[in-house]
Amino acid sequence: MVHSKRKGSQSIDGLLRDWKKQCKREGVIKDFRSKEFHESNTEKKKREKRAAVQRNVRQQREDEL
Repeated sequence: MVHSKRKGSQSIDGLLRDWKKQCKREGVIKDFRSKEFHESNTEKKKREKRAAVQRNVRQQREDEL
């Protein structure tokens, strides 16, 4: 869980902005969105395979340069 303490005379908007940055840094929002809907095992494998193919293509492009 992300905690954020108010620093001196920091405004509520500034505190909220800091809290959002911490959530993004720790991957909280990404985790919630990934768990929003059920993902079957086959969908998970397909997603992971697509990511692996993209990594390989990206690596091959870098190696060519």
